[in-house]
Formats: sequence, C-alpha cells, structure tokens
Amino acid sequence: MARIPAYGARPGSPGAGTEAALRQLWHLAYREASTLAFADAFRAIMLAFVVATLLVPLMRKVAAPSQAGAGAH
Repeated sequence: MARIPAYGARPGSPGAGTEAALRQLWHLAYREASTLAFADAFRAIMLAFVVATLLVPLMRKVAAPSQAGAGAH
C-alpha cells in the first residue's frame, strides 16, 4: 500500500500513474480474495473431518469371519 502514492508522483501523464495505482490495488484485492477462498476451502474440509469423526461411534462393528469358511478353499 505504501507504493501507491508514489505512482501519482512520477513524471509523465497522470493517467499512467492512476492506471498503475489501480493495477496495484487490483492485484492486492485479488491476492486477498484468493487467500480468503483457500481459507474457506480448508474450513469446509475441516468441518467434513469433524463431522466424520463425530460419526465414528455410530458405526456398526464388523463381525469376525467364521473359522469354518477358511477351510473351504
């Protein structure tokens, strides 16, 4: 953000400095939006794992295989 006022102080056309400042602001907004999107995605993944962990006690126990079936092969 400290670089943005410097763009207006450069010699040349005022439009070029304004365009450079707007480009810098756009890149800053894009970076922040990407960071928030990744944070939301990781939060959704965390929520899925928490729900799956809470559902583990509700799962049925699997019965042990019978010994008679092992000799049939």
